[in-house]
Amino acid sequence: MYRDEENLDIEKLESEDCIETSEKSEESNIEVISVNHEIKDSYKSLNTANRKIKDSVFTDLFKDKENLRKLYATFYEDESKYKDEDFKILTLSPVLANTVYNDLGFMVGNRLIVLVEEQSSYNPNMPIRMLIYAAYTYQKYIFENELNIYASNRIKIPSADFIVLHTFDATIEQGKDMKLSDSYIEKGSEDEVRLELKVRAAGKEIKKRSIVYEYIMFCQIYTKEIKGATTNADKLAAVRRSIKYCKEHNILRDYLEKKEAEVAEMMMSLFTQEEITDMFIKEAKNEGISMGRSEGISMGRTEGLREGRISTAQKMLDKGMSVEEIQEMTDLSIEDIKALKA
Repeated sequence: MYRDEENLDIEKLESEDCIETSEKSEESNIEVISVNHEIKDSYKSLNTANRKIKDSVFTDLFKDKENLRKLYATFYEDESKYKDEDFKILTLSPVLANTVYNDLGFMVGNRLIVLVEEQSSYNPNMPIRMLIYAAYTYQKYIFENELNIYASNRIKIPSADFIVLHTFDATIEQGKDMKLSDSYIEKGSEDEVRLELKVRAAGKEIKKRSIVYEYIMFCQIYTKEIKGATTNADKLAAVRRSIKYCKEHNILRDYLEKKEAEVAEMMMSLFTQEEITDMFIKEAKNEGISMGRSEGISMGRTEGLREGRISTAQKMLDKGMSVEEIQEMTDLSIEDIKALKA
């Protein structure tokens, strides 16, 4: 979920009796390992610009050490054998997107865990996404630990586990793995598959009253409340109703009581990956088809893509996103985006 903290007009919302401000959140009490994209030339291809990483409720919730331990305990039975210092957050978001958000990576002992939130619908491409995360994270691990992959002795790397969390209101078959090999153009038999990556699916059928279950319920309650909202005031009212309901029904109550105003601000300025992708593809496709019919397919594709970007940028501006974030997501120039605001 994408956030625009700079352009969110909280004062205006307050004037409508929508929300109260609160003190800034305390610094997280968990060690955060951020990625330095300039430590090695090979990293530059993965990061062409400095990118600001902003928290969603998902990442903010689980940056807290106690909550991260609860998350781990939802999926694994050996949580008690680890100390607090064994839990380390990994910054994953610069690998694939600009200002994220919703993908959580962390190390527990010698185990790498990547947990991705899927926000509105089933996505069969998660194994590909996880593969890119894994390659990037292992590269970083090898470099930071000064391991030599060309040495004659075998180096050791953490084992990895990949989980996709479905927060939409649908039943997901527990234990049903998504496999990278399902995306191969020519798959062959299982014995012929030389590179495999499996992703576990987790949905509302997960362990009841676990922190993950409560987070899923929070998302589904918000989704129901937000339906039909057309203005910021409507949306904020839906956010407040969702928070109120969850606190009354002991759903993430401690977290929401501590960070109610911050959660409201995050929810007010979110964009889902699906929303941005859908806007971009639909606009580009529609404009491309139209231009292609009148001026040729090649020109139609080029012009259609640009028109799609412009249309998407306009929608992002209307949603209150910053010029810098829109530029990173659409590749339009700053001047083009500012012209849309004129």
